[in-house]
Amino acid sequence: MPENSVSKIAVFGAGSMGRGIAQAFLMGGYEVSLLSRTDRTLDAAKRHISESLEKMKARDLVSDPKERLSRLSLTRDRAEALEGAILLSEAIEEDMEVKRGVFLEAERLAGKETVFATNASHLDPEAIFEPLATRYRCLIAHWFNPAQLIPLVEVAKLSGTDEKYWHVAIDILKRAGKTAVKLKKPVQGLIINRLFSAMAREAIHLLDSGVADPGEMDEAVKASIGIRNFCVGVFKTMDLGGLKDWRDCLDLLLPVMDDTPRAPASLSEMLAHGKGGIRSGQGYYSYAQSFDSGSPDQEIVERDEALMTLLKLKGFGW
Repeated sequence: MPENSVSKIAVFGAGSMGRGIAQAFLMGGYEVSLLSRTDRTLDAAKRHISESLEKMKARDLVSDPKERLSRLSLTRDRAEALEGAILLSEAIEEDMEVKRGVFLEAERLAGKETVFATNASHLDPEAIFEPLATRYRCLIAHWFNPAQLIPLVEVAKLSGTDEKYWHVAIDILKRAGKTAVKLKKPVQGLIINRLFSAMAREAIHLLDSGVADPGEMDEAVKASIGIRNFCVGVFKTMDLGGLKDWRDCLDLLLPVMDDTPRAPASLSEMLAHGKGGIRSGQGYYSYAQSFDSGSPDQEIVERDEALMTLLKLKGFGW
């Protein structure tokens, strides 16, 4: 919990990412002002946060859900959300002009020391903040869904970011119990989306080549690197396995692996047939629950239960 437990965070966007980010800061002891365009979205976000806090309480991961929720305020007014905020955490739609407009208005409304953080990982963050006069306090703080459960936040300094504000953002996140990983400069996709994209491309290539079905490959990942990477990362895995062996492995495998510079054609074909994943009820798997029904699909419930189990094993708690 932060030394000043009444420090306020403004979260813009109350969708699945925004409400998860808001919950994470509530769990970390902050006051949170959650902003969205509609009361319906805000009410749904508060309900989801309340239910999630109760589930985490049942796993002894969080104490006093009602007290946490009492520090949440809902608003459609940007000035109200930003008043007294030490950080603006933006998680709105991935639209360059919309994000620019939000930060330009925030620059007029927020205090000069308020840190501005975008959750964008694909859009050029330098372009998002380019129109601002106060780029010294602008940076990337990229979260992972579900934000209240996944510890990682990638925090990237931009060309105009004053190092002071970079460290302020990192400190705020660490005080909220997050694992804040420092990127000395931005790179498109940051760290994890780039690593996962390489794995996803090869997995689809193996599927298209008839090597194995999605379920079999997912089981292979979960029963091997999924468990191992829970304990060690990429570079330590190479160290523990021996760098000569890994050099030889890379020399042998990289020439025969997929290196196409675009998303696989089979993925585009699936989308053309309405198979968009859980939101459409069909992707590489079938999903029984409508994504917009208000109730999570059983797959999401099971994923979150597993994540909470892992957090408990790792000693997390709020």
